[in-house]
Amino acid sequence: NEEHLNRAVGDLAAARIAAFADDPTPEEASLLAAPAYRLSLNPEDGSPAVSLEISEALDGRRLCRRDGTVTFWIDEQVVTPLTLAPVLWREPRVWPFSSWDVEAVDITVGDGTVALRQDNGLWTVDGATADAQVVRTYLQDLADLEAAAFDLSDFGEPVRGTVQLVLRGFGDDEPEEVVLTFFEGVTDGSPTAVTVSGRPGRMALVAGSAEAALVGAEHFEVAAETAVDGVVDVESGT
Repeated sequence: NEEHLNRAVGDLAAARIAAFADDPTPEEASLLAAPAYRLSLNPEDGSPAVSLEISEALDGRRLCRRDGTVTFWIDEQVVTPLTLAPVLWREPRVWPFSSWDVEAVDITVGDGTVALRQDNGLWTVDGATADAQVVRTYLQDLADLEAAAFDLSDFGEPVRGTVQLVLRGFGDDEPEEVVLTFFEGVTDGSPTAVTVSGRPGRMALVAGSAEAALVGAEHFEVAAETAVDGVVDVESGT
């Protein structure tokens, strides 16, 4: 979860030293005998990692030791973002992406495949003109798809269908292919599982998510307007 991670790192980066603890009392020194948190911060530029050991709270403050040498006091609230359960550090969305970066989509259910293709902003479905707004809405909903649970067991459930995305590359990067595989529930009414290439583990989805992702070609067809006796009827068709 990049938003939460950035908040945690930002709070640590903004933390101010309340006071140095060059000569801590025995009680204060004992706080770091078994630190509440051990952190290793690795800079993107390749410079040496920074290690932090942070104690339990004492009178609204926490003792912090940096790189095993410098010891100082910080406000106890600095570590608030670190108190979340490990599962909440995960990205809740199954596979976040920008719908504007998608160049192609293949939706496969059984022996049938729906092919969506984009060319200069225009979308086609199986070679015919598609409703671009419907395609955009579909892709945004897919990008926002959230997992209801993580680390599901693999019981060998049959595959319900797949969605393959091709995301454009930037600069010299090759296009990226991502495949979402949806599985049948273990029993009637049980959650649908999904896996994503590039992300380990199985995730559970809320009811209806797989159905919304594994739609047919008619979902993307342009509505045809036909005038009858001065009344305009809108029906699905080409």
